Amino acid sequence: MHTTRLRQVIVATALAWLLVTSGVQAQEGLSLPSSFWGTVTAAGGAVPAGVEVTAWIDDRQAATTHTQLYEGQTVYSLDVRADDPDTTAVEGGQENGPVLFRVGGQTAGQQGVWRSGVNQRLDLSTEGTIPVVGISQLAGEDAAGEPAEQSSAPVGVLPWLGVIVLIALIAFALARWRRHGSQPEE
Repeated sequence: MHTTRLRQVIVATALAWLLVTSGVQAQEGLSLPSSFWGTVTAAGGAVPAGVEVTAWIDDRQAATTHTQLYEGQTVYSLDVRADDPDTTAVEGGQENGPVLFRVGGQTAGQQGVWRSGVNQRLDLSTEGTIPVVGISQLAGEDAAGEPAEQSSAPVGVLPWLGVIVLIALIAFALARWRRHGSQPEE
């Protein structure tokens, strides 16, 4: 009597698990990003909030963020994605590879080392002064008032979608089993 419903729950769970793992396997070849954070100074002084901080690998911009004020200090935090081993182009970092930083377009005196899944403190400083960022630039416009180019990073939505589907299927199967569990099968 209950074996049919139990079998339905098991099949629904197995199908949901396949949805979840298929999204993970599609990104299996990529490593976790290497993360960097720390304070930012220029010419020995404070840097205002909103200054662009970029990470560079092999003369290509790999990540971007903007400075923020935190407890009286100017700080940054960013993730540098891994290089895709299935392509010939360099899209991100490789284990123990150098990561260069620019603050407000100026090269920082410090350099990071790309390490998959590691969150590293790296305080950045530049020799020159950083110009104050205007409100229009913080709003996503360049100095000429045109929309600024926005960086985008791939977001791993597919695995989370699979988890949501799995939970929904299990909840549906259990609710149906409880509702019809005491009635004889036809």
